[in-house]
Amino acid sequence: MKLRKLMLPMMAFVCAIGMAFASANVVEDQSTGYIFENNTWRTVQVDCGEGELNCRVKLQGDDTIYQVFEADLTTPTKGNASQPIMVD
Repeated sequence: MKLRKLMLPMMAFVCAIGMAFASANVVEDQSTGYIFENNTWRTVQVDCGEGELNCRVKLQGDDTIYQVFEADLTTPTKGNASQPIMVD
């Protein structure tokens, strides 16, 4: 009887942990890029894809096209889109 009182809560705990990992939301394949806007660096979530073209973005409500950079802020991010990608 004592074993049941100990094992049942432990099994429920293990199952709850397993279900937490099984139901995790999958994030789209987007990465963090950096643009230079208004004399400051800003992070953007953008999916540039793989390619040899420079990845560029256009912010909603803004007609300016920004070059996307890697985390070192000097290397342009490469992608496969010939047109700027719209981001929020």
